[in-house]
Amino acid sequence: MIPVYKIFIIIRMLTFYSDFGKSVDLTRSQKMYGPEVVRAAIQQIQNADIFTNDHLFMIRMAYVESRHGEIIAKDNSWDTELGRGGIWGTKAQTLVYIREKLNAQIKIDIKNKLNIDITSLNFENGDLRAPLYSAIVERSNMYLKNDAIPMGINDQANYWKAYLNPEGELSNFKASMNFTDFCPSAGADILFVLDSSGSISSQDFQLQRGFVKNVINQLLLGENSYKIGVDVFSDLAHIESFMPISSNKTEMLKKADIIPHYQSSTYIAEGLLNAATYSFSTKNGMRRAKLGFPRVLILITDGVPSPGGEKVYNTTRNVSEMIRVAGVEFFSIGVGSGIDFQLLKDLCSRPKNMHVFSLTAYGSLSNDFISELTLRTCIAVAVVSENTTVQNTIGQNQTMYFQYTVPIEQGFTFTVQTKEGEVTIYLSVKVRNPSEFDHDYKATSNPNGPGQIYVSPDELQQINSLTTTEIPLRRKRQDEALKLETTKAPKGLSTVFLGVKGLRSVNNFSLEGQPGYHITSSMHILLNYI
Repeated sequence: MIPVYKIFIIIRMLTFYSDFGKSVDLTRSQKMYGPEVVRAAIQQIQNADIFTNDHLFMIRMAYVESRHGEIIAKDNSWDTELGRGGIWGTKAQTLVYIREKLNAQIKIDIKNKLNIDITSLNFENGDLRAPLYSAIVERSNMYLKNDAIPMGINDQANYWKAYLNPEGELSNFKASMNFTDFCPSAGADILFVLDSSGSISSQDFQLQRGFVKNVINQLLLGENSYKIGVDVFSDLAHIESFMPISSNKTEMLKKADIIPHYQSSTYIAEGLLNAATYSFSTKNGMRRAKLGFPRVLILITDGVPSPGGEKVYNTTRNVSEMIRVAGVEFFSIGVGSGIDFQLLKDLCSRPKNMHVFSLTAYGSLSNDFISELTLRTCIAVAVVSENTTVQNTIGQNQTMYFQYTVPIEQGFTFTVQTKEGEVTIYLSVKVRNPSEFDHDYKATSNPNGPGQIYVSPDELQQINSLTTTEIPLRRKRQDEALKLETTKAPKGLSTVFLGVKGLRSVNNFSLEGQPGYHITSSMHILLNYI
């Protein structure tokens, strides 16, 4: 018989290493506040893909109305009229308006995708003190008032005053805001695929060059952070991997000034194919998959695919699908009136409304747009094969996000080990960026022991029946360029998302997954010792 004190030690160790099945969603808990819970609530709404892109407006409004709820918390005014309105300062009459005016289909989508019955929310009971409920009511209010939310902060300030807070001071909204709180990323490999066709004037193409330079200047470049490359496309003779994926800022700024403008056709499919078959490879500077950095493609075009016709459109869609299911996060940016917005939406990743942009002119590639684009890329998810062990080092509060496609039959075990520092791994079956505020499982690891998470076959099967995520191809070598093979994923697979967050100043970790249920060797030793 095992002594009681030994049983207690075992229980303590298992509790430290893993919280199995303790699903947490603090966005639905009352009186939660702060930048991270704001981000988690907004991401749930964005991932549902019900509304159009709010262009950072929800984040800015949460800051202006209550400093992410910190003003309410500091004064402990949750039971006042202001406090009951939650982080977004929602009014009681706004909730009544939403319940009466919001169309039935949107209410159904909110219920099905977010599990929120918006008609049952009660202001006096303090329901809107939960961040997600305040956020969904306010976002629905925007949908009814004017869903064409502008991009720039000055235009958004006017929108806020005109439709949401007539008593608000424009200067408060226009006040500068530090967005670093909303970018926990360790980095990414980003490839711009630029239209170099003749429909773009020389002046506009220079603006496009300037945009690339501004992104290079604003991102933290390095082998352990961001790397950037540039491809260009025009006619069949001018499709080029112009700038390898690199972190050499000085060299990149020089090359950005001479990005070629070929002034011919708009062969988008061929430009994407070049990116897929060559540019996204280690030969072109992309980092190896085992480092766990996301791969991001940003297409910018002012037109439609040459030479036109449904066959060309379908080919373009097929190439983009090949890129997406191979694990590249795809953004589409259309400029001007000559674009086909629906096609660009077809090309990009899910959630579609968060990965497609329509700009009126190349002058709109401004700092406001760069802020939005970099925020979106900083929560990009790295797609990892089940047989790949990720090894990297992250700083305090930095997070790396991963998507795994795993076999259902045996369940799946994730193990995180730490040589230096301490990390927490969060797993979710529903949100792309799991965190301490929104996850289904978590486990913590430091040099004293690993952390484990096991997801059962029943849970994986349930995920598979509900998921809208594109399941990536299972490739033996993720570092090779893509090949033109079928993009249909094998049956019996499911997708889960993980976030690894650093808790110390330096955190050196490894993350691996295995089919079935596994206990790490160190835990075997512990149990045998006890």
